[in-house]
Amino acid sequence: MCGPCKEYHEKTLFKVESNLAIIVLALNIFTLGWGTLLAGFKDGGEDSLKNAFIVVILFYLLCFLFGAGYLWCIYHGWLIYQKSK
Repeated sequence: MCGPCKEYHEKTLFKVESNLAIIVLALNIFTLGWGTLLAGFKDGGEDSLKNAFIVVILFYLLCFLFGAGYLWCIYHGWLIYQKSK
């Protein structure tokens, strides 16, 4: 993972309520990044939402360019779920 991608990835591993974490994971599986945006919104703060938006853009770019964005998105949702347990 490139340096800036890893930095934004780590900034957007939000800890949310356990009920919401399941929804975040499901949204990341079925809607490519909307779960990460939801977690960023619930985390609060303009920086959280901005960082989440940047990561979602990276998800889409990598998905269309290499197909890896979708796998990263699911993995990201899983990490948010694990952190929120």
